[in-house]
Amino acid sequence: MNPGSASNAMGNAKGFRFLSYTLVFLMMACVAMTLGSLIHNVIQEWHSGILAGDLLFIVADRLYTYRQLKTLTTLSSEWAIALGAQWILILLLLRFLLSYANGIDSFRADLSLFAR
Repeated sequence: MNPGSASNAMGNAKGFRFLSYTLVFLMMACVAMTLGSLIHNVIQEWHSGILAGDLLFIVADRLYTYRQLKTLTTLSSEWAIALGAQWILILLLLRFLLSYANGIDSFRADLSLFAR
C-alpha cells in the first residue's frame, strides 16, 4: 500500500466530513427559516429571524462538539457537567441575542445587569 494514499484518504475523509456538516447546517437553516416564516405569518409582531439564528447556533454548536462529547460515558458526572455547561452557555448567548433583537438599549441593559 502506498503511504501517500493513506494520507490522501484522511484528507478526503476530512473534506467529506466538512461537506456533510455544511449540508446539514444548510438543511437546518432552510427548516428554521421555513418555520420562522410560518410563525411570522401567524404572529405578525414576532421577530422570525430570531428562531433561525437560535436554531443555527444550536446546530453549529452540536456539530462542533459532537466528537468531543461522544467519547464521554452517557449519564456520567463528566457527561452531565459538559452537557450542562454547554446548555448554560447556549442559553446565555440566546438571551443576549433576544435582547439585541429588542434594540441596542435593551441589549446594553442586559449586559449591565449581567455584569452586576
